[in-house]
Amino acid sequence: MRHRSLLMFIALASCSSPGLKTYYPEDQLVPVFIDIHIAKAAVQNAPPSVRDSLYEQYFLHLCSIHQVDPDSVQHDLDMMTREPDLMERLYAHVVDSMEARMELRQVPD
Repeated sequence: MRHRSLLMFIALASCSSPGLKTYYPEDQLVPVFIDIHIAKAAVQNAPPSVRDSLYEQYFLHLCSIHQVDPDSVQHDLDMMTREPDLMERLYAHVVDSMEARMELRQVPD
């Protein structure tokens, strides 16, 4: 009986998801995610037949510019869909950074 309980505990523990972590720290992800959103906006009106491949090329180029691994960034994006608190916190930084960029671009009257 004791062995069954131990085996059941081990089986349940192995099924639970470990703490999900991003490959990159938030401060490194913010500029990458800003550029990803800009790329998504850029391809939004492209014909559906080329939209996905065009975005993929932008994505790979952005990862190269930011010197990050595309698979790791995609993992971080996917992981955030499962961790809403992390996504909310990160995207608050993304929005703040985008607003700061827009304020710098505004020309005074």
